[in-house]
Amino acid sequence: MEDRALRWNSDLDGDLGTGASLALQASSLTTGTHTITLTAQDSQGQVGIDTLTIQVMRYRPSFPAILAVDSLSIDFTVELGSSEPMTHSMSIRNIGDGDSLYSEQAGN
Repeated sequence: MEDRALRWNSDLDGDLGTGASLALQASSLTTGTHTITLTAQDSQGQVGIDTLTIQVMRYRPSFPAILAVDSLSIDFTVELGSSEPMTHSMSIRNIGDGDSLYSEQAGN
């Protein structure tokens, strides 16, 4: 299929180019939500269309604080009558923006 048989279009900025792939600088696109359409036409005139939606922003948005833990579960096995304390280390971090409050509570 020739490159001109594949056409890229934005509902905000119009024609973006032709070819099997498209590389653009984000700064060349209008800020906002774009519906990008790829139209392909074969040698017999049959047309196929696919779309995707992208968001173009000039500044990174702020995200709420989100705590992420490196372990989703902790399993302990202990011998009956053992008095050895059990320990486990884990990493907790904020993967969002802003402040988060965290307090550690020991079980009995």
